[in-house]
Amino acid sequence: MKFILTILLIPSLAFSKSSLFVNVENCTTHGFGGLAKNLKIFRDGVYISELTDSLKNKTFAIFRNIDPGIYQFKYLNQYDFEVQESITVKDNQSYTIDICVNKLGDFDKTFKGLIDSISPSTPFIIVIKSGGCFATAETKLKIVKREDEYFISYSNKVFSKGKLVQKTTHYRQIGGDQISSIRNFEYELNLINYANTHSHIKHICTSSSGYYLTLGSIKRKIIDSSCSWEGIGKVVNEIF
Repeated sequence: MKFILTILLIPSLAFSKSSLFVNVENCTTHGFGGLAKNLKIFRDGVYISELTDSLKNKTFAIFRNIDPGIYQFKYLNQYDFEVQESITVKDNQSYTIDICVNKLGDFDKTFKGLIDSISPSTPFIIVIKSGGCFATAETKLKIVKREDEYFISYSNKVFSKGKLVQKTTHYRQIGGDQISSIRNFEYELNLINYANTHSHIKHICTSSSGYYLTLGSIKRKIIDSSCSWEGIGKVVNEIF
């Protein structure tokens, strides 16, 4: 289900102004759409416009006579975090920018996760338990290090009325791109955990997922009830 807010900036003077299409949408493959709250628009660092309360329930708005410059869009996402997108606009051209209401934010390159502390004697284990109206599932990923190489095993079990109805397993060696995917997953999971304790927004969803992370004596439990975050599904799709 997707709600798109299109901001169309139409030039009033041909050959001198540009048009900018801004799509506000849910950018994951599942979840619910929404609007970017407290959206503020800046040009070259100077505040120029803001969507007011009267526009929150509309699917589009029109702003005319856009000038060249670097346009910044600051807004609160579905997790109550401030997110920023920017685009450079030049004369007499058309542009498009996507605003993802469920985007958690850009990855912090200084972040180090449990994936970075794996040793040959200490594997990294991720268990996800999720439940819905008709079925429950348990997913397990185990990442091990053997000398300088990394390997991952994956299993997913689906239960209905207490009975196992489906089981999937995978095993493979992983490299830099896959490790980065797991690290990004950890980073976003930490943001989910922060939102759980600091955001005033309470997500209401028919299902939730419990994430259990273990590395030696380190044990973490984080619950995601947003129905919007791709979570471990994105990691599994990228690795397998």
